[in-house]
Amino acid sequence: MQLTPEQLSILRNATKDDHAFEQVLDVFNQASTPSVNNLFNLNAEQTQSIQSLIDVLPIALYIKDVDSRFLTASKITQNHLKIKHTRDLVGKTDFDFMDAEIAQYHYDMEQTIIKTQTPIFDFESCTTDSNGKTTCHRISKSPIYDRNGEVIGLVGINQDITDEEIAQQELQDERNLLQTVINTIEDKIYIKDRQSRFIMANTSTLIQQDNMSLDELIGRSDFDFMPYNRARVMFDEEQQVMETGIPILNQELLTPDSLTNCGDKWFLVSKVPSIDENGVVTGLVGVNRNITSRIQARQHQIEIAVEREKSQFFQKFVTDTSHEFSRRCRLSAHQVIYFLK
Repeated sequence: MQLTPEQLSILRNATKDDHAFEQVLDVFNQASTPSVNNLFNLNAEQTQSIQSLIDVLPIALYIKDVDSRFLTASKITQNHLKIKHTRDLVGKTDFDFMDAEIAQYHYDMEQTIIKTQTPIFDFESCTTDSNGKTTCHRISKSPIYDRNGEVIGLVGINQDITDEEIAQQELQDERNLLQTVINTIEDKIYIKDRQSRFIMANTSTLIQQDNMSLDELIGRSDFDFMPYNRARVMFDEEQQVMETGIPILNQELLTPDSLTNCGDKWFLVSKVPSIDENGVVTGLVGVNRNITSRIQARQHQIEIAVEREKSQFFQKFVTDTSHEFSRRCRLSAHQVIYFLK
């Protein structure tokens, strides 16, 4: 059998090391007959040698004819199909081992590959059987050609990624829960990657960014929303947080009307580095709290204090002036009486 460069790539990516890859090549090189079916027309020693090589492959590999009937498969595939010997597999199809709906799904896929001579690479598929059990696989399947270029079957590799999919789903569920929680908070909350690009934000943040959707925001940075000079200051500040691991806590920041279009706004800003389980900084988490009313109240209190101080100074000035005027007036009266005498 002749393998195309794409098929060789599939096998190399699927095998765990160079030794296993060479074993796979040995299987196909030794089976270099005009038809896959001739694999089983070899003498007993040759057939056993080829099957032994396939059995030790650390991948779920199988070979089928043009009617999607099994010709041979690795031990991992046999275990998945719950059979003990290759003879229990040869000539059978997925319909003999799977629910009809799932078997039909794989049969249709394989027949399309054989008829169109179009392989599939790293196709991820999840199926649920009649017992409600869901399994997920990363599938690669490619036609096999004889020396005349005729399609005589296909080779397939299935990698069980059920645990990986479950982990990804759990992670997505956690992200959805986090998104729901932060959306209930009025503060602007956002998460950025190492390049200071948004990867998550709550509703308050999206509203300030012209009500754009989260998908529209993801991958953008402050440079997309602010004048360059201001965005540069924010970027450098965030990079320093991530490089040093030292957070910014409760920093008062003025955002002018030119950016908010609704008057000057003051925010209390905190930015903390995000660290993974290996202690590597992967980004940062930011929280911006609107404290405009607090700043305005503080400024108002300052103004009241200044006015009070002015008032007290004026009152003291008036009082002191009045006393001095009265004293002078009393002195002049005594002088007049003295002279009249």
